[in-house]
Amino acid sequence: MYTKHISKWKFLLYQLIVVACFLFVLVAKSSASIVNSSTDLGGKYEYILNAEGKAPCSNHHEQISLDTPWAKAYNALDTDIAVSIQQTSDGGYIIAGTTMSYSAGNYDVLVMKLDATGNILWQKAFGGINDDSANSVQQTSDGGYIVAGRTNSFGEGSDDLLVIKLNAIGNILWRRTFGGINNDSAGSVMQTSDGGYIVAGRTDSYGAGDYDVLVIKLNSTGNILWRRTFGGINNDSAGSVMQTSDGGYIIAGYTYSYGAGDYDVLVIKLNSTGNILWRRTFGGINAEFYGSRIEQTSDGGYILGVETNSYGAGSYDVLIIKLNATGNILWRRTFGGTDWDFFYSVQQTSDGGYFIAGAYNTYYFDVLAIKLDATANIQWRRTFGGTNDDVAHSAQQTSDGGYIVAGYTGCPGYGDCDILILKFDANGNIPGCSMKAPNLSISAPGISVTAPAIGASAPSMTVTAPSLITTDPEIGTTDICP
Repeated sequence: MYTKHISKWKFLLYQLIVVACFLFVLVAKSSASIVNSSTDLGGKYEYILNAEGKAPCSNHHEQISLDTPWAKAYNALDTDIAVSIQQTSDGGYIIAGTTMSYSAGNYDVLVMKLDATGNILWQKAFGGINDDSANSVQQTSDGGYIVAGRTNSFGEGSDDLLVIKLNAIGNILWRRTFGGINNDSAGSVMQTSDGGYIVAGRTDSYGAGDYDVLVIKLNSTGNILWRRTFGGINNDSAGSVMQTSDGGYIIAGYTYSYGAGDYDVLVIKLNSTGNILWRRTFGGINAEFYGSRIEQTSDGGYILGVETNSYGAGSYDVLIIKLNATGNILWRRTFGGTDWDFFYSVQQTSDGGYFIAGAYNTYYFDVLAIKLDATANIQWRRTFGGTNDDVAHSAQQTSDGGYIVAGYTGCPGYGDCDILILKFDANGNIPGCSMKAPNLSISAPGISVTAPAIGASAPSMTVTAPSLITTDPEIGTTDICP
């Protein structure tokens, strides 16, 4: 038996195929039975056809997942925010973020597992007496999860990098802090092809300047294989890391030490042992640094996203840059309105295009979702929101061709935010939800590019295995668009 995820139209076609197979075995005068379990099991439906060896329908046993659009808020006593989401192998979703509702201190790491239709399967909070938060989560090859962020409750300094390995039901297998006497944090984590992990973030404890990019390679049990800092005399940071097809790594963040203006986007390509192959800054006379994200694309190049204050129509716009395999610009676009628009996520889609998520400012912030084709033309765009702020922090194309978006909703007076999860269909729709197609200004700016001489070091880091307090918070669920 195997599982696949389909649209409702493919689901109807599948039903016709099952009926056709049943008629086939009747004509062939063979005994046949069909088990049609139409009970909704988190969006899953199971069909079994036993036709006693009569091809093409013999012993057909298949489980399918019918993913439908939905929109939910997850609410508790105080502020809860989702910053990272990934679809899991069972068709559901894993979410990581921050909770103030059920924390041992001020706020804690929050991890939630959802089924395909957004129902909570389990939820965990991890932390200590101070502030702890997650910035990244990914399902691992063993069916568990890896989480990365920061902790102010444990470790050597004010903030340390926090990495937690969970099993499939959210129990801790191992945990580590990494850092020095000052502030250190993780922005991104990814499992690597050897079963270990690559972590990227920033450090104020090591390196050449105020903050430097920090990259740590771990083995499968959380022990350091190598570590690097990259930076100059000012602030430099990494927000995104990905293993590349050559076994190396691509990193995106920001730099105040190098580049053309205020803050610039910083991209560094490493080999498998953490040595620099090439590096680039991209920017203008103002700031480009909020939300830097990068992914390798199917052509061996990269798609890069960030917020820009140097280009575009508003105070900040979304800036998307397509790079070739050696870091040269193939195309670039800004998208935005007349005010401040947030960027948080970009991903290549199965059709060779791109999906972008962030926030669009119309007095309050609304979730912004943009679908581009392969050459950066808009196919559709949507905003979703109410009378307070609604922001997308993380997004991914799903196995049915739709899109999942995670962030927060509410936040009147910058408090009491709820987690917001939106499941779009392939055309950017959620039945019953009121959405708009915003007027976006688009430009192809001339971007300054440099290849700076970046300082590097391999610091000796303090590592601990903290005694995290674990709770099972009670989180309510609200259907936003019934």
